[in-house]
Amino acid sequence: MVAAAEPDDARGYDAAVKALQREVDAGSGRLDSATVRIVTQKLQLIDRAIAEAEHALAADPANSYLHGHLTQTRLRKLDLLRRAAALSRSVS
Repeated sequence: MVAAAEPDDARGYDAAVKALQREVDAGSGRLDSATVRIVTQKLQLIDRAIAEAEHALAADPANSYLHGHLTQTRLRKLDLLRRAAALSRSVS
C-alpha cells in the first residue's frame, strides 16, 4: 500500500498525503501555533528522511532494508498527518 514498488501504490500514497495535508492546512487555524509549528517541523524531518531513503534506493534498488525503512517512514508521515487532522477536527 505505502511502498512505492508499484506506480499505483505511489499514486495512492501521494493522494492520501495530499488529502490529509489539505485537511491539516484547513484546520491549522483552530490549533495552537506551537502545535502547528511542531507538526510542521516533524513533517519536515520525515520528508528529509523519505528523500534520503529514496536517494539511497536509487543507488541500491535491491536493498530490502532501505525499502522497509522507506515504507515505515512513509507510514510515520501518514500517521502524523492523520493525528494532526483528527486534532484539528476535535478542537472547536
